[in-house]
Amino acid sequence: MSKIKRKTGLRKKIILSILFIAIIPGLAGLLITYWQGKKGLRESIGSGFQEIARETAKKVDIVLENEVDEAIHLSISYEIKDALSRANQKYNGKKKEIIKKEMMEINRGWNNTSSVSPFVLKIVENSASSFLKRFNYFEPEGHIELAVYDKEGGLVASIKKTDKYYIGNESWWNVVSGSNRVKAYLSDVSYHDKTETYTFDIVYPIVDEKAGGFMGAVRMVHDVSMFFNEVTNIKIGKTGHANLISSAGTILVCPIYPVKSHNITESLIVEILKRRLGWTIAEDDAHGGKNSVVGFAPVNFVEKYSSDGVNFGGKKWYIFVRQDPSETFAPINRLMWQVSIIALSLAIVLGALGFYASNRIMKPIHILHTGAEIIGNGDLTHRVSVNTGDEIEQLAHEFNLMAEKLKTRQEELENAYLGTIKAITSAIDAKDKYTRGHSKRVTDLSLAMGKQLGFTAERLSVLECASLFHDVGKIGIEDAILNKASKLTEAEYSIIKRHPQIGVDIIKDVDYLRPIIPIIRHDHERYNGSGYPDGLVGESIPVEARVISVADFYDAITTNRPYRKGLDHEDAVREIIARSGTEFDPKIVDTFLECIEDFTKKNNGDDNL
Repeated sequence: MSKIKRKTGLRKKIILSILFIAIIPGLAGLLITYWQGKKGLRESIGSGFQEIARETAKKVDIVLENEVDEAIHLSISYEIKDALSRANQKYNGKKKEIIKKEMMEINRGWNNTSSVSPFVLKIVENSASSFLKRFNYFEPEGHIELAVYDKEGGLVASIKKTDKYYIGNESWWNVVSGSNRVKAYLSDVSYHDKTETYTFDIVYPIVDEKAGGFMGAVRMVHDVSMFFNEVTNIKIGKTGHANLISSAGTILVCPIYPVKSHNITESLIVEILKRRLGWTIAEDDAHGGKNSVVGFAPVNFVEKYSSDGVNFGGKKWYIFVRQDPSETFAPINRLMWQVSIIALSLAIVLGALGFYASNRIMKPIHILHTGAEIIGNGDLTHRVSVNTGDEIEQLAHEFNLMAEKLKTRQEELENAYLGTIKAITSAIDAKDKYTRGHSKRVTDLSLAMGKQLGFTAERLSVLECASLFHDVGKIGIEDAILNKASKLTEAEYSIIKRHPQIGVDIIKDVDYLRPIIPIIRHDHERYNGSGYPDGLVGESIPVEARVISVADFYDAITTNRPYRKGLDHEDAVREIIARSGTEFDPKIVDTFLECIEDFTKKNNGDDNL
């Protein structure tokens, strides 16, 4: 019987079911926890970044206001105004065109003059310049340039040699010096070639308080990286920091990347301009972060001044706070890893418990399965022992009852078969009045030899059946030949030799008797190949046939026939020994000799022997 191929074992199903029941809710809870935790963390971080941005913007407001106040302080100082008054006298009576031409000529010379030339030193070492130097000394931020220009834009005083002597042709100069001049001019951030830094200008007009006329202006040029320390000093963890950005999306101050080397995306700057103050999730935070939490707040001082469209290049400024997402969400990710490890450990424990439980369930089932295989292979004496106190034990009990009924039924069938065989054997023996009882005597002796050889019960059963049926083919032989009183002719003997094949033909369609077919066909074969019907030699002859051959010969030569008297026991034994190695298998002969004496004693007095 072919085995059914199992797609999934019961043990696996039990373990998977336990894990499924335990893990699925746990996994769902884990995902919900992660989603809620990440959402809560995102909101908390976003609010925190927003507050940092707002406080930083306030600090920038204060810095800018202080710088403007300092410019105002310089604009009203006596030293500066006195220097401007004297410088502006040289323009009396000159036309604007002439003045500008002269200033451009001086500027060209200025650019080609060293910082230690008499002309330069005359400016950077005058009393007004000394005043500026003293002022700059006490400034923590310091200035790249700190200079005073007269009413035409010519340099009057400076802490050092400036890039330009004349600034009257700068676009913003008319805004500072004109009749509609602003109170203060604050430039956009620009690159300073000489210092290779980004700079920011504050220019404040100086006015004659009595006459009300324009006298000149104070110009402060700041290094952005130094001036906006309030921005660059912001550190949040390892990657979090603040940036100063313009409404155009340009990053003006960044502690990581050079200014203007990276820009805020258009979609993000639109969000910032729309909300002004808040936080959001940025698909791209301009620093390599994807889906980052960012906070932002306006620099109110810049917002107020830039409203005129002149200051800050008409742009507004914002503080922008970000952090690498991997660091932002590190706590929740770390928690998820910890929970995952716990969940995995729990799964392993549950798997082990499932394995243990499945073994408890599978062990009795395996016993039943093994018992079914053993019984299926023919051993109906096998019984299973299961002591679980549950339905499986009840099933085992019913299984044993079924096996007992099958055994009883098999015994009944075997008895019926055996009875049929014995009836047929009796019919065979009845055809030959001289060999009556022959089949039974051969069977008894064959079984005795089979037991001596260590045959199994199943094999002894086959041997018994074959012994009883070994002459079944004689049914097809004429009675005249079987019962002939004289010696058979060669032709008659040829007919007799057909009885093994006749016997095979008789039983070949009976499933129960198919195992004995090769035995009854070859029980007349001889060890040296001289037998019939196929002339088999040695161990190519079935061992059962070799056993029956010796038993059949012993019974035949000890039985009286019409044409001769039977031999006594001793002579028959000697005859068999003489034929050992020629007609009979020596091992079988040895077995015969080991059991014949006991066999004859047990059957002494038997009329059939």
